[in-house]
Amino acid sequence: MKDDNNGDLAARPPFSPIIRRALARADQTQVEARGIIKSHMIGAMSVGFIPVPIVDGIALTDIQWNLICRLADHYGVPIQAAYRTLLI
Repeated sequence: MKDDNNGDLAARPPFSPIIRRALARADQTQVEARGIIKSHMIGAMSVGFIPVPIVDGIALTDIQWNLICRLADHYGVPIQAAYRTLLI
C-alpha cells in the first residue's frame, strides 16, 4: 500500500517516538497502580481474619480510604484537605 506523501506505509513505524514513550509511561503508571491495589487487597484480606465485626469494619474502611487517597495521589487527582482528613 502506498502513501502519497511518504512512500511505502509498511516501512514507517506505526507510532512516533513521542507516542511510544507516552504509551510506555501509561503502561508503567498502570503497573504501579495495580501494585497499590494489590497491596491494599492483601491488607484487606488479612483484616478479614479479625473475628470482631466492629473492629473489622473500621479497619476495612481505613484501608479503603487509604487506597482512594493513594490512587488519587498516584494519578494526580486532587483531594480537598477536608476530605483527606476525614478519609485518613
